[in-house]
Amino acid sequence: MAKSQQLLTCPVYGLVLTPLVNCEVKIGRVTFIAADKIPRVRKRLGLKHPVSHYREKLRDSKYGIFSNSKTYAVLKTNRDPSNDDLSAEFREIQNAFWLLASSFASYSHRKYAAMSLRPPHDSLSIRDIAVFDRSTDGYKVNYRFNAARRPNTCEGFWKQNGALFHFFNLQKILDGDHQIDPKWKSSIVRAAMLYGQSFLAKHLAEAFTYNMIAIETLLSEQGDCFPNTLIDRIIAIFGWLHDEDPEPWDLTIKRLYRLRCGYVHDGKSGDINEMDLCDADRLLLNLLANLCANTREIKSKSDIIQIAAKLAALNTLGKKPKRNGKFFYYTSTLSKKELEDISNTSQWEW
Repeated sequence: MAKSQQLLTCPVYGLVLTPLVNCEVKIGRVTFIAADKIPRVRKRLGLKHPVSHYREKLRDSKYGIFSNSKTYAVLKTNRDPSNDDLSAEFREIQNAFWLLASSFASYSHRKYAAMSLRPPHDSLSIRDIAVFDRSTDGYKVNYRFNAARRPNTCEGFWKQNGALFHFFNLQKILDGDHQIDPKWKSSIVRAAMLYGQSFLAKHLAEAFTYNMIAIETLLSEQGDCFPNTLIDRIIAIFGWLHDEDPEPWDLTIKRLYRLRCGYVHDGKSGDINEMDLCDADRLLLNLLANLCANTREIKSKSDIIQIAAKLAALNTLGKKPKRNGKFFYYTSTLSKKELEDISNTSQWEW
């Protein structure tokens, strides 16, 4: 059967898009948009009729469309209208959702993580998932009952951090404005998705493991020797931070990797503490920010490997390494209150 243009929409909870971001954020083919903006831009989104048309059709239902959340995810796609399997489309929305979540992870504490594709757990709410077909003029709306926190809000501070860290550069990579090797692009996107999943994790060891997998995704290849490979390639990027002294990185990475292996292979989640997670957070944040910003110098994972080999040779010769690109490393000193917050295990729940 011939394909037709379809629009898949689903509510996103705990996320507010303000006029400072034009009430929408686009990631790949997925647009996150404020619900009250949808009627004004419905043609651009792909809705054939005004929203009022669909609401009128559903007038016998007490549940409105585009009224059960402040934000909706919208995906326009061409597909077989007779195929009811939307798993691939939902997966694309979910991947974009995790990428957006990673933008908050760069500056917001996990206890404030509110955005979700699931309705708030502490109040009754409704999911209005809809599919609109332009060719057949048909539509399907699936209402699901489900039984909040302060929402994650895209506003001025969010824009500042998006520019400072990885997110806005990640969008440019996704849109093709920054040209890099396709495999490297895929690695960066997967790592950012893992960072978003880490931000939304409800268990400390789960968040830590997502971070470590993301770091390995960015720096390692199959057959590498761990953790020495990670240490060498991190020093290649950030060695200047400790005046090319490898010992601080050696101690930190070996500790984090030992904890990662203890959890993954032996289930030792209790060995991972809050400061371990903070160290993994900071390392991943800085890796993503620098790798997304320095796409002229690093266009593939092999570029990192070559830089590491070159710098190791210079160190052997007693020469000070020189790096192209503008690399930086964000560090912060935790206040007493912040230390208490990350040590409060009641914040972590499944």
